[in-house]
Amino acid sequence: MKTTLSFFVSLFGAATMHAQIGVSAVTFTSSSTGGTSSATAGYQFTLSSPQSVTALSYFDEGANGLNGSHPVGLWDESGSLLAQVTVTPASPMQDSFRYVAVPPLTLLPGQVYTVGGLFTQSPYDPYAFFATGVRTAPGLTLGNAALTFGSALTKPAAGSSGNGGFFAGSLIVQPLPQPAIPEPNATVFFTVGAIALLAARLPRPRFRHA
Repeated sequence: MKTTLSFFVSLFGAATMHAQIGVSAVTFTSSSTGGTSSATAGYQFTLSSPQSVTALSYFDEGANGLNGSHPVGLWDESGSLLAQVTVTPASPMQDSFRYVAVPPLTLLPGQVYTVGGLFTQSPYDPYAFFATGVRTAPGLTLGNAALTFGSALTKPAAGSSGNGGFFAGSLIVQPLPQPAIPEPNATVFFTVGAIALLAARLPRPRFRHA
């Protein structure tokens, strides 16, 4: 009985954590995978509404475990590093990516952001490209693919948009609530109505003709 209860508690906790972490920025149904030289590979993206970044992630081909750890970074348009994590084989999985949570980071429309993860030949964990069935989180638009060769994590340079992205590094986001439009105050309606009713009952002035 205790074993069954513990199983359901663990299952509920995992589902709750998954729901709270957010939505994968990019998902796809199929892709090519590979990588020939060490490089930071990723993609650019823009936003149509404010988003909170809750995690950075690295692609796990087949969702069967990474062979090693990989740093992942997020940069703004000026090249400033906004967040960085190291995804490990033990990192939790969401969709096709293993992720590491970050303190919530607000991103705003009007900038081109870049996310990328460091691919290496050893350990070899290929990244995805030529993806099909690509879907993005609400409010997020996928931009150019980005790639820079080298053995250290760096902001990847934008390249062709033809393949939709090099999906080594990615991220998880949560839409930020939009400011509520205040509803008209009932007291205002009552006051205006009362004034209108009183004005209607007031005697109209009579004018005498000379």
